Amino acid sequence: MRRSDWAVAAQTWEALRTVAPDDAAGFVLGAQALDRLDRGAEADSILDLAFERTPDDIWGSSHWANRASDQRNWTEATRRWRVFVALHPDDANGHLRLMTAFTELGDHAAVEAALAEMLRRFPGNPAGLARLADMAAPRGDWQEATRRWAAVAAAAPEQPDVIVRASRGMSALGHLAEADDLLSQAR
Repeated sequence: MRRSDWAVAAQTWEALRTVAPDDAAGFVLGAQALDRLDRGAEADSILDLAFERTPDDIWGSSHWANRASDQRNWTEATRRWRVFVALHPDDANGHLRLMTAFTELGDHAAVEAALAEMLRRFPGNPAGLARLADMAAPRGDWQEATRRWAAVAAAAPEQPDVIVRASRGMSALGHLAEADDLLSQAR
């Protein structure tokens, strides 16, 4: 789209916000148009207002929380994703985004705690299980990493990358034949 089209879009979404102040679409899409016009501070304000008016709207509040992540302001992102998860505890993506913010801050204890809560709520979630498995390998705990990747493979057997990662742990433990057998499943 041309810049003039984004200006028209921004005006259109502003008009929607006037007529429907409790509809998150006018805020979220208006903020996106303002971003395209290099008016990021206004976009921030609009998303803050959207969250203030419609905190229960999962789409609007996720855009509000994600704004800080996009800006790589991890302290603010952590605060926002905590609020988001408290308001929308049944949204697995919010838990994952909170863990990403904690990871970027280097707060590994908080990552572990958030992950434990996510897996309590979503025990078979492949993304959560993968995150758990990923945490064991950097510590060199290949036994635990392999055990965890086996759980991920059981939850998401159709994902070849899961099998490859599980075989890496088996190889590190010296279980080369088992790693090879596992890799043959990914082919």
